[in-house]
Amino acid sequence: MGCGLSNATIWNPDLSYSAAVFDSCDPAMTLRSWAGSTTEVYASGTFNFEPLALAPDFILPSALTSIEMEAFVGISAKAMLIPRGISSITGNPFAGSSVEYIYGFPGTMAENLVNQYHSQF
Repeated sequence: MGCGLSNATIWNPDLSYSAAVFDSCDPAMTLRSWAGSTTEVYASGTFNFEPLALAPDFILPSALTSIEMEAFVGISAKAMLIPRGISSITGNPFAGSSVEYIYGFPGTMAENLVNQYHSQF
């Protein structure tokens, strides 16, 4: 009986791992995180590791529930993490910004936004 995961994305680059956290998982599982992170070290020799394109330099607050059109005009961030709690996105909030990568969670508004305007999820 395995852990039931085929992949996991770890957003915290400094996460500390208990020695047994993924012990019951299939060695074919893929862990995704930032290059040089503790996840990459943890995965080494045991699991597949897939580096994320670019660490988010802008993480929206988890209490945020909506994002409006052109909300990020002029922002110089290259990568952004969209929290789970976003329930409304109006238009393209990234028009006029330098954001190239959007990270989010499956089944959320962030996934819809990525599918519509960007390619990284």
